[in-house]
Amino acid sequence: MSARVAVSGATGFVGRALVPLLADQGCVVEPLGRDVAALAPDGVVAHVGAFAPDVVVHLATHFLASHVPADIPGLIRANVEWGTVLAEAASAAGARFVTIESAWQHVDGADYAPVSLYAATKQALADICRYYASVRDLDVRTVTLFDTYGPGDVRPKLVPTLLRAARDGRSLDMSDGEQLIDLTFVDDVARGIADIALSSEAPTDSVLRSWYPVTVRELHARAEAVVGLPIDAHWGVRPSRPREMRTDWVFGASPAGWAPAVGLDDGLRRTWESVLTEEVTS
Repeated sequence: MSARVAVSGATGFVGRALVPLLADQGCVVEPLGRDVAALAPDGVVAHVGAFAPDVVVHLATHFLASHVPADIPGLIRANVEWGTVLAEAASAAGARFVTIESAWQHVDGADYAPVSLYAATKQALADICRYYASVRDLDVRTVTLFDTYGPGDVRPKLVPTLLRAARDGRSLDMSDGEQLIDLTFVDDVARGIADIALSSEAPTDSVLRSWYPVTVRELHARAEAVVGLPIDAHWGVRPSRPREMRTDWVFGASPAGWAPAVGLDDGLRRTWESVLTEEVTS
């Protein structure tokens, strides 16, 4: 019998890779978009219950590297309230709940040390999920991600920013570039999430990452080599954030049987091809 999977954030970067993968595996997928998020909590619970999912995958998030006071309501709404409502809906439906956490919750590999208010809101939902797991017996699976990249990424992330600068001949003001970044290709991330969502044997806590972080300067050099064009980076112009990854943040483990299939150079090449197509069609 096909699994029924409800997915928040289905139109986001990871969601656009996960949804067709689930469909290819025979799943019936129900996107939980803004129209559902706009419902009152009882309405969300009813909507999800009518779909009768086996799994609810919560990908939707509101990311901010730093915040100002006006950002606080949006962060709480998107990263705490919405996830809590979906956990309630999954519990009521008897579904497994898969939620995404961030490496930014784990500075220096600590069990909990947030980089930002964004990371703190992700931890708030993690703590709420512990309530549902212990009191409501909800089957909660957490998946922690480092940095994701790949074709079609419209987020203001480092990889597409570097590649678009190469394409357009623009210069970039950069920090010192000595911080580490651990990049995992989006198809590998989607495959890992699908395996965790659909397998009753998957661990309750997993980390999906390459385990081979590089410095930002090394990433810049690798990107230049892949595209065959210079990327004019002005190092040391921008200040570094207070809590950068200067040494690898080692915590958790990847699920058994999962490993990235796409190496960094191949992933950069595929993303570059997408960026070039974006230039032609824009």
